[in-house]
Amino acid sequence: MSSMNTLIQRLVDLADQQAVSPVLVAEKGLHLQIPFYLAIGEQLAEKTERQVHFEFMTGLSVLERWGQAWMLKRLQRSLAASTNWDVTVERTAVVSRPAGNQRPFVLGFATSVQSLPSWATAVRLSAHASPQADFRLAIEAA
Repeated sequence: MSSMNTLIQRLVDLADQQAVSPVLVAEKGLHLQIPFYLAIGEQLAEKTERQVHFEFMTGLSVLERWGQAWMLKRLQRSLAASTNWDVTVERTAVVSRPAGNQRPFVLGFATSVQSLPSWATAVRLSAHASPQADFRLAIEAA
């Protein structure tokens, strides 16, 4: 099973079996790119057969918020060009509570410095082997 499939299964298990909202937390210096978001959105939509709702938690510095806003606009344009799945994007102060498998699948994104509410669970992503990381992402050269 590929690492993306393993990650997708873990996210679905957290939301649907453990009734918590999964939140991806990338290690400092790891910047997720648009193709990652498109791939994870498509695979979650296929696996869950429901709408996927990305929630990007705010609470960043002014410069980071500006960069996040620019990236979210690019992501929304990329998602609009892809009509194969239903994925929405939103900035929020707090990730939504899990709402069951008949509602949109909520996936949060946060920086490691943010505290999460009790109904959310961090899924830590790293580019390197680390005891703190839940998943190690393979980095490919461009």
